[in-house]
Amino acid sequence: SNESNVYSLIVNDSNALDYESQFTPIIFGITANDSATVLGDESHEVTAMVTINLININDVPPVIHGPQQIYVNEISGDGNGTIDPILIGQVNATDADMDELSYSIAGDNCTDSVPFTIDMSTGEIFLCQHIDFEILAHYILVVEVSDGIASDNITIWVIVVDRNDNPPVFDQPIVLRVGENSTNDMFVGAVGYADRDSSDNSRVVFTGLDVPLAFRLETDGRLYVSNMSLLDLEMYPSSYTFDVLAVNPPFDPTDET
Repeated sequence: SNESNVYSLIVNDSNALDYESQFTPIIFGITANDSATVLGDESHEVTAMVTINLININDVPPVIHGPQQIYVNEISGDGNGTIDPILIGQVNATDADMDELSYSIAGDNCTDSVPFTIDMSTGEIFLCQHIDFEILAHYILVVEVSDGIASDNITIWVIVVDRNDNPPVFDQPIVLRVGENSTNDMFVGAVGYADRDSSDNSRVVFTGLDVPLAFRLETDGRLYVSNMSLLDLEMYPSSYTFDVLAVNPPFDPTDET
């Protein structure tokens, strides 16, 4: 008689079914034997080859990689603040499941609070707004990668590099007083000024324009008596007026007199 039997194949070790470590098909043979029960009958057997293909599922989260810090020169300006995108860095990610990945930056991109954007496919990070060191010296970006189910993120500090983009401004008016009995090389006072830039970008070199012979102006803005004989109220003027030029090296159009 013809008999049909159905047998089940049971997974014995689920940990061994990992597509990421064994993504080649599992191939093995199964042999069926009818084991003769009557003396003199022959037993019969047949072998079938079985192929099991593992189906990849999204069970491994992506892992993001990128710099901890990015340095960007400040780009200050007027208007709505938007600029043509400037590439400043890039993140990348690995995914054992080989899923399609998407990158994003937390917050509203291309705004004053987050003046950056990212290419969703490549992870390239762009500056898309004006940034001003004097307003904010750094930004903290949270960049995320997602495979549609799981995600990973990285925190990146964007350090704004100061540029010499602010002119020196004098304290107005500058009024200094000196006694007519002052001696040569006596300190009279210093030229007061302000510069919003930092460090060397705020350094100023002073030059006196038509400084009266009674005085000497140093490049650091300090004024000294150079000829005390000219400080005689009975013979010479009681006040002197002259211009001072302040320049930010390297000498660019950020001068004030």
